[in-house]
Amino acid sequence: MNLLQKYVFVALLMSVLSESLTAQNNSDDLSLPDDQFGAPLYNLAIRNINSFSELWYFSSLDGIEPLSVREGASIASGVRLEYTESGVTRCVVPWGGDTLQLGYVENSELATSSEVYENARMISARQCIETFSTYQNPVTQVCIDSDLELVLGPDGVEGHCQYSEPAPLDCGNVAHGESEIRTRFALGTVPFGNTCQSQEQTSTCNNGVMSPWSGSYIHTTCVVEPSPEPSDCGNVSHGEVTRRVRFLEDQVEFGGSCLSEEQTSTCDNGVMSPWSGRFSHESCVVLAEPTLADCGDLKHGESQSRIRFLSATVEQGESCTLQTQTSTCNDGQMSDWSGSYTFEECNIIPNDDTELDISLAEDENSEPLYNLAFKDMLYPNSTKWYFASLNGSDPLSVRDAKNLGAEISLEYREDGSTLCTAVFGNDYLQLAYARNDEVINFDQSYSSASAFTAEQCLATFSTTSSTVHQKCLVNGQNLVLDNDGVTGHCIVPIETEKNCGDLAHGEETSRIRYLSATVLPGESCASEEQFATCNNGSLDFDGTFSFSSCDVSQDVNSAVTIDYTGTYYAVTIDYTKGKSRLDIGREYGEKIAAIYPDYEKNMDSLLDDVFTRRPWSPILEKVQNLRANLKEDYRDELEGLALAFNGVENNLGDGKLSRDELFLLNFFTDMTESGCSAVAAFGDASETGGTLIGRQVDWPEGGNRPLSKVPAVVTMKQGDKSFMGITFLGFMGVITAISDDNVFASSIYSETGLTYESVGRSSYGFDVRHSLENLGTADEVSAYLVDPIRNYIFDINIFVADPFHAMTVESNLGGVGTNIRRGIRYHDSVLHGGEVWNLPNTFGVVDSFLLEGNHNNHSNSSSNKNRLDYMNQELNSRIQDGVITMDDIQGISTFYTGTAPSRTDKGDIYNDTTIQIILFDTMNSKLKVFFRSSNTVDPDPEFIEIPFSF
Repeated sequence: MNLLQKYVFVALLMSVLSESLTAQNNSDDLSLPDDQFGAPLYNLAIRNINSFSELWYFSSLDGIEPLSVREGASIASGVRLEYTESGVTRCVVPWGGDTLQLGYVENSELATSSEVYENARMISARQCIETFSTYQNPVTQVCIDSDLELVLGPDGVEGHCQYSEPAPLDCGNVAHGESEIRTRFALGTVPFGNTCQSQEQTSTCNNGVMSPWSGSYIHTTCVVEPSPEPSDCGNVSHGEVTRRVRFLEDQVEFGGSCLSEEQTSTCDNGVMSPWSGRFSHESCVVLAEPTLADCGDLKHGESQSRIRFLSATVEQGESCTLQTQTSTCNDGQMSDWSGSYTFEECNIIPNDDTELDISLAEDENSEPLYNLAFKDMLYPNSTKWYFASLNGSDPLSVRDAKNLGAEISLEYREDGSTLCTAVFGNDYLQLAYARNDEVINFDQSYSSASAFTAEQCLATFSTTSSTVHQKCLVNGQNLVLDNDGVTGHCIVPIETEKNCGDLAHGEETSRIRYLSATVLPGESCASEEQFATCNNGSLDFDGTFSFSSCDVSQDVNSAVTIDYTGTYYAVTIDYTKGKSRLDIGREYGEKIAAIYPDYEKNMDSLLDDVFTRRPWSPILEKVQNLRANLKEDYRDELEGLALAFNGVENNLGDGKLSRDELFLLNFFTDMTESGCSAVAAFGDASETGGTLIGRQVDWPEGGNRPLSKVPAVVTMKQGDKSFMGITFLGFMGVITAISDDNVFASSIYSETGLTYESVGRSSYGFDVRHSLENLGTADEVSAYLVDPIRNYIFDINIFVADPFHAMTVESNLGGVGTNIRRGIRYHDSVLHGGEVWNLPNTFGVVDSFLLEGNHNNHSNSSSNKNRLDYMNQELNSRIQDGVITMDDIQGISTFYTGTAPSRTDKGDIYNDTTIQIILFDTMNSKLKVFFRSSNTVDPDPEFIEIPFSF
């Protein structure tokens, strides 16, 4: 190698610079050792493999000074360690079209005049790896013969080359390991009416050889022999269809209707097929109207009413809180007066300082001080007051609104409160006012507005050309002006003392009642004699048994049992009995009607109270849309349930439940606004280690409290899909429920102002039921419910827990929020609005969204904020030795701020609308429930332990 060649080689080595891989104290790294003068101990030697020269040549950067191994290692690139078949190795680097082998000499070694080292040595395999490998350019290890395979030693450095194992052979078009499939038949032909028996067979390729075919059938085809001439069925020709009509029952009660179906049977080669359908009775008659006793001048089923007030006086600006109380004639007996208010009249104490005419108030610039705000009476429970304008941009002042000539009404409600309303075109609105500098939110609602009081409504909107119409919202009541001669209240004339049918006022009577309507074969009917005295047309019998008759059941396949415990109805629905969902629903409805005869009337009253002021057409449309999206099993149950009741027409207030009204009742939570809350502790924060739960159901019911009369614990037995619902008679979806896997789920409303929409929507109560019947953990249930494919009418929180933790599915369907619309909130999730939940492994939820980025309906709601703050505060103050007990959960669930449960805006978790409180220990499967049964709120609620019957 001449000097020019050496310079080219050096240039090649310097073409790629890389960081040296340092291995301290490694004797195999030739770049590390120094001589006694601190200089590199070894210099680099090279020889050209392609020239088959055995000589080692001098290498230098400047042609004078020898190149040390240290310097060469710092600039080398593409070094590889080559193995021969015999195991010999050589450390080489490519150079142009040649390959140079690397060696080394001590720095004291001098090259000869021909620049050849006489004592150079080859670099070993390990020395090559340790000296020339860097992070970026490791030494490559290869076999010189490309047909050989390199096998490294245990240390990954020294190896050897060997021939690779030959690849397995394919079988023509079938690759090694793959299989072919064919079909063979047991017989080549079979007689008419029989079926060809086939068999799928496989053969697998193994290194060029196909295995024998599996199976034993050998025929490649099979043919069914042609049929003989078919026979007729007497007078019915082969293939001909006959028809008949059958009825579900042979008789129905007065007011009901006979349900029929057309059934068919077809002649098939001399044999008539079984009749289609399920009904078996050849005829059906409607029974005559039963004769029931009247109550004096009041006929059976009719009611009388009266007005009572909460207090005798109120301050001006407040409203008299009244209550319409009713008593109903039932087969000669008058029921107790509903309600709890006792004052016969209520007077408003005048306040001369009250500013009544809002239209007169002006700001410092003599501009109207107040603008008009409104909310649509289709959504009376909404908390938002919206911006009013004639041109879409400028707010409408109360002064200008006064002169628009709209029909203004002052409406008196049953509870004594008033509404100032207006009719603009087809819109029916409640009116309020906001200051002219009040902030208008992005959704066109005012941040703060005040509803008109009765006095303000009358003073503001009465003009010389028009007057405010004062009227009662409850039909049959009369408006009576109060002492001020301006505002008033509604009353129903109270009649004088009445007899109870043939029983005079003050006389006593008795009757026999039974514990249950049916008992199983071999059991006896338990009865008691009850006594009552006629009091102004009303009979209040003592005792607790309610059934007028008792029979021994003949239906051993009964799927439904209902027992009244004195506090709630214990219902078991057993789906393992083999009955259809339609028959189960019908049996459930019949037994509800038997055990609580007033069920249909009271549930119709509930629907009438809630929906009677809303247009029926859009309500019916929502019912039909939700029904269309129900799973078939659930829909069949409700269809069967509807068969047990008497309503034919959709007529709220008639005391009956039609088919649509029964579905509306089961979609009640989907179509009404309510308030609830829940609290939980789990993991290290729980005394048991499992999740401890407290859950409130807050629903304003009205004076008759129809739901509180039918509380129910319903166990639905379906093998490993069983669950228990804490609910009401006749409700088939989930309000609060626990699965046999101890998964707890409940719904909690979260209002955002979303416009009602039902097309393509489903019922969240039935979706929760489906998830509990089919999934086994809180995480699985939450993932199912948060899926965007499930859309609901309302914005909703769904609280979910199991023995390990608790969470809430926030379903914001209104499209309000900056980052998310739906999500799962955990105990350690980041919250919006500066909210902080500071106790790990605990959880709280009220009627609001809290996930960061979601719609903030929490911070400006005193009801939501105060309840959650108190919940957090109570958890932190009650924790002892680092854990929360079940008694702590009960204490938080029954928390209120004053001397008795009151309003939620005060922070009362147990409040005046609470109708149920559920306490559940998931680890020990212990369930306790408080069922509210009266208008008054008990400051010390009594809990009942509920047994599980899975």
